[in-house]
Amino acid sequence: MNEKTKIKYSLLAAVAVLCLCVAAVFALVVTNPDVTEEPLLNSSADGSEPTGTEESAESFAPSDSQSESQGTAGSEDSEKSEDSPSASVSEETESSEESEVSSEVSEESGEEAVDAFLTDVPENLSLSAEFAAVYDITKGEMIYEKKADDICYPASLTKLLTAMVALDFVPLNAEFTVGSELELVQPNSSLAYLREGTAMTLEDLIDALLIPSGNDAAYVIAVGTARYLKGDELNDADAVNHFITLMNEKATALGCTSSAFANPDGYDRDGHYTTTRDMMKICLASLSYEPIKASVAKEERTYYFQGGGMVLWTNSNLLLQDGSFNSPLATGLKTGSTGNAGYCLSVSAEDSKGRQALILLMKAHSNSERYTDALAVMNCIFD
Repeated sequence: MNEKTKIKYSLLAAVAVLCLCVAAVFALVVTNPDVTEEPLLNSSADGSEPTGTEESAESFAPSDSQSESQGTAGSEDSEKSEDSPSASVSEETESSEESEVSSEVSEESGEEAVDAFLTDVPENLSLSAEFAAVYDITKGEMIYEKKADDICYPASLTKLLTAMVALDFVPLNAEFTVGSELELVQPNSSLAYLREGTAMTLEDLIDALLIPSGNDAAYVIAVGTARYLKGDELNDADAVNHFITLMNEKATALGCTSSAFANPDGYDRDGHYTTTRDMMKICLASLSYEPIKASVAKEERTYYFQGGGMVLWTNSNLLLQDGSFNSPLATGLKTGSTGNAGYCLSVSAEDSKGRQALILLMKAHSNSERYTDALAVMNCIFD
């Protein structure tokens, strides 16, 4: 073998050895599980360039024991994820327990709800009023009736309808000027003593209508509302007639089927009648009008006229006044009396438990007997 051949074989042998060494190193790198990529350790959480040094990377690099514990934690997380059905079962068990508790609470609430209702009026309760009805506002139904569908006369309870109609069409702060419509007021009427030429807001007129039961306020409201809608050219009579049309439309809309109204104040007149059932609908509806609800609750109000002078309006409802008929349960509503109607009284009442009632007494024999009736009913239903 010549010299060149020896050199050639020597180089080939060296290359072969070198290849074997490279292969061995590569195998070690691939199979070593402890090797990680430092950039992953040094990368910031927001994806910016690594700011840590190699030393800090080593300090965060987990030891074998840390790797094992992290692996365990990872496996526990995995188990939690895979065992989500078990978690759901646990949640369902809790929900079931909560449902049982809720059911118990519901049962207790049901008992409380029963207690929240008014006690029924005994059928043998003796009342002076020829017509009567008691409505449980919380329960939403009538709990006592006495000739509720027979024709009777509403007297000044009519004024609740008058107030509602005006409030349906006229802003509370609108001003009406008291005028010649005062001449339409009938003799022996209850009055708010309004002065002709005085400008009054509807809010003031509602108080004048409902606190002292002013028939004069009823006509000012009727004429003012009609002219607000149809124009100032309407004369007094036409304005009142238009308002009466609106009153009957409102009553029909409230579900009154056996009533007709012929004036805004409730004075006895042909074609002016109602039933206790219909009047209960009107009374209930009136309580949804905040100005009415506020007005009928006032014991009194002093009104100062623009040109000087004042008038004191005292509530005609003796349940709200100091005296033998006073009741802390009473919160309003309206009185009325005429020759045909007798002595009428609607009463809104509420006790400390929040139970609410509306009592309607029509055609009692005397002023005192309507209040005696009301107190007797309240003693029964608010036991």
